[in-house]
Amino acid sequence: MNQDCTTNISDIIFRGSPSHYRRKGHGCLETMRGMAPLLLLPAMLLLATLRANATTDTLMVGGHCGICDPETNRLLVAVSDDAEAAAMPASVTRGGVTWNVATTTLPLVALDHGELDSSTFRDGKMMLIHGNGTVENFHTLLRYRGSSSLKYTKKNYAVKLVDANGLDIDCPLLGMRDDNSWILDAMASDVARMRNRVSTDLWLALSQRPYYADAEPEMRNGTLGEFVEVSVNGRYWGLYCMTEKVDRKQLKLKKLKNENTVRGVAYKAIAHDNLRTITEVPDNASGTWQGWEATYPEPSKDEPFTWEPLYSLAQLLSQPAGSEMVTNTLETRVDLPVWIDYCLLMDLFHADDNAAKNMIVYFRDITASDVRAGICPWDMDATWGRDWEACECGPETNCNISNGVNYHMYNTLADGLVRQCRRWAELRRESMTETMILDCFDRYFDLFDRSGAAQRETERWSGIDGIDLDFQYEREYLHGWVPQRLTYLDYDYGYSILQGIDTIEVPDGLPADVYGIDGRKLPTRGKGITIINGKKVLR
Repeated sequence: MNQDCTTNISDIIFRGSPSHYRRKGHGCLETMRGMAPLLLLPAMLLLATLRANATTDTLMVGGHCGICDPETNRLLVAVSDDAEAAAMPASVTRGGVTWNVATTTLPLVALDHGELDSSTFRDGKMMLIHGNGTVENFHTLLRYRGSSSLKYTKKNYAVKLVDANGLDIDCPLLGMRDDNSWILDAMASDVARMRNRVSTDLWLALSQRPYYADAEPEMRNGTLGEFVEVSVNGRYWGLYCMTEKVDRKQLKLKKLKNENTVRGVAYKAIAHDNLRTITEVPDNASGTWQGWEATYPEPSKDEPFTWEPLYSLAQLLSQPAGSEMVTNTLETRVDLPVWIDYCLLMDLFHADDNAAKNMIVYFRDITASDVRAGICPWDMDATWGRDWEACECGPETNCNISNGVNYHMYNTLADGLVRQCRRWAELRRESMTETMILDCFDRYFDLFDRSGAAQRETERWSGIDGIDLDFQYEREYLHGWVPQRLTYLDYDYGYSILQGIDTIEVPDGLPADVYGIDGRKLPTRGKGITIINGKKVLR
């Protein structure tokens, strides 16, 4: 028989040793599966400091756990499906207080914390409530995450799972990787609240695997994420995406050897500084350099570190168009198939903010003879027809992917443009269709609608910080934008014109008659798609 009772988040006892928790050291946390919160026991004395600042109240109804929001007088209960939602009462009364019951098929996250900033991790607590009745409770370290996103009231969170002594604890949250470090992405500037997730899903589905993936089959050149609904200090805080991090563990970079030999390295672009324009010599004692930030190893932790691989790559990419050095070495210096996909997919997404920023460049093992630079995107909110201030961007506009490699694909490698066009055609033929892309968006729009999260997010955040939310309008907007974007890029990459052409050759010598695809006569052959002596040519 199910119990119905009210509890405070700090009244859930941390106990036991379930196998799916793993401390980086020893010991485990507690999980509560489909049962009412435990009553006060002597062990509660261990939580005296936690109880002092707790503000989230939960309520069990019919074997399911919900979060009380006194501001709206709503009890939001996590359920597994529509049938369980339909079985919930319209309201419940506890302790003389009547709560209006709402349900969600998304997991619930309750955060309790004091004052936070973006620079220092501080103590907090997190409760993760599943639709099947499972409740997981964590000690955490929290801080706000981001730079330009900090201007929004709805903040991103960096979350570290720890025990009562501050030791890291790994846990596979929501079926994702087993780790202690997580991101709660607020998506505050994205009026669809899904652009980063859809873009990452498509990047993982469409991009080629890095050159060392066979040796590291568990590596992932991107992140998984699951949508949740969050409350902060007892107040409903809206729709978030619980997301993995792009780090050494995710990319399977080689660890430091003997604590002093650097092998795997990773760098994050935090400003719009093109690798081709870098001029300063880096200082290995600094964790930042000309718009880049060291992510592994971490100089702030006094780990041995070097900027040399990125600096060497910047020196190569800074060479002028037609450089013999670039022609002879680019393919062995960068993981070119992945960089080509990056250029093509960021162009598809219209990811201006990921052209030279919001990307991670990494090297699996700089001591290996075959090491090549890899690339991975992150924070793709300003995509799919919206910029970083949520303003609309037309589908028939250029996206300048200025990361240096793309420059030399167009201006140095003899077959650079041909390779990009052929890869675009390959993607379009195999899987990158209008239906496939729109299905990705529609799955999340449907999820938000069925769970009720879209309505709650609109009620909570629309009109705040200059961001107006209308999920139905945004769905219709994307359904118009995506096919137009594909049509525009099909023309740009020659797919519409060159379908069915297996071999693309450039005639020897300068032909007499050169025309553009639009019928205009051209003075020279140039680069791109032209009609030469009546034949379509890609150069």
